[in-house]
Amino acid sequence: MAAGGTVVGISPIGVLNPGESRSGSFSSTPSQDPCGFAYLVLMVDWGGVVDESDETNNTRAASIDCCPEMEIDIKPGSDVNRINPKSKGVIPVAILGSADLDVHDIDQSTIAFGPSAMDTHKQGGHFEDVNGDGYVDLVLHFPTQETGIQSGDTEACLTADLNDGCSLSACDNIRTVPTPGMSGP
Repeated sequence: MAAGGTVVGISPIGVLNPGESRSGSFSSTPSQDPCGFAYLVLMVDWGGVVDESDETNNTRAASIDCCPEMEIDIKPGSDVNRINPKSKGVIPVAILGSADLDVHDIDQSTIAFGPSAMDTHKQGGHFEDVNGDGYVDLVLHFPTQETGIQSGDTEACLTADLNDGCSLSACDNIRTVPTPGMSGP
């Protein structure tokens, strides 16, 4: 296999006549972590057995996205995430662990809430199971005025990278509220 790839399986589909096509499915269980590969390559006429006028159309490659899904919970335990954009306080945000995401694998130096708000903890966030699902979550606190949240915003988003370089992002719904004594939404 070119470029140091590994053959994970072969599925014979029989002989095709010129202009004929065939569809089907193929499954395989790789012996290595599939996230270690950048592409899944499918090839017909393995070894160039069939003489063709165009030998360049026998391969199809598709990138593999192996980054896990990330979910966040703004103000864990709160049903409605009310945010006063003018507050001088902090907003707690939990990155929820799951069967697919071990929050210990997150590079905490890459976490940003909104465009650039960084966690206020000097040593990083703290770990606890905030939603009672049995998976450890990562709880962080962000200075409200650094989050970029504006009056009328309906969601806020967090980005982070895993230690292996995978980039993650997730959003949660919010409801902005006015400063006491001021009119607003």
